[in-house]
Amino acid sequence: MSTTFEHQILKFLDCHMDGSFRHIMSALVISRIEWWGSIECEYRAIAVMYEEDQDYESNLICLFPPFVFDDPRCSRFNRHIRLEV
Repeated sequence: MSTTFEHQILKFLDCHMDGSFRHIMSALVISRIEWWGSIECEYRAIAVMYEEDQDYESNLICLFPPFVFDDPRCSRFNRHIRLEV
């Protein structure tokens, strides 16, 4: 069964927040997440961080690895990258 774009992207972000960026996420809070556009169904998340006791964003960002949506309309070149969580 194919999952939706939203479900895949949430699993992807959750996996990297708990794994790749575990230490940063335990010390700082995500202020906002921005997305770099799509090239061949590839998206890149950037999380802008802030400290809980401050009312402004820090200069730290988390640049997530590329996310490629598992969709038959995406090119065959990018389809070898699968989201396995």
